[in-house]
Amino acid sequence: ENYYREAKRTGLILENEVNPEAALTREEVAKFIARTLVGDKIARLNIYQVPYKDAGRISQGYQGYIAIVSGLGIMTGDGTYFHPQDQVKKGEACVVLVRYLKTEK
Repeated sequence: ENYYREAKRTGLILENEVNPEAALTREEVAKFIARTLVGDKIARLNIYQVPYKDAGRISQGYQGYIAIVSGLGIMTGDGTYFHPQDQVKKGEACVVLVRYLKTEK
């Protein structure tokens, strides 16, 4: 619960954007990571292409976030599919975090 409050306080997540008790999907994590890098305004521009065969499964408005984290190598899926609706496992979240921190150098 403290992590959730801190994430809201810093603007990483918005009020009522996620359920703090529920697992996150890959597209949600992509959104939060991209938001910290470029902000919502840039990520929501309709200029991005998502190179995955399951791009049609990406929720409306998430394409830019996924294109950003994918292009930066932070979240890459399996190379062919992104699996946007899959839940993020702890190990995967750790890998994403390490890759994100490497981009901050």
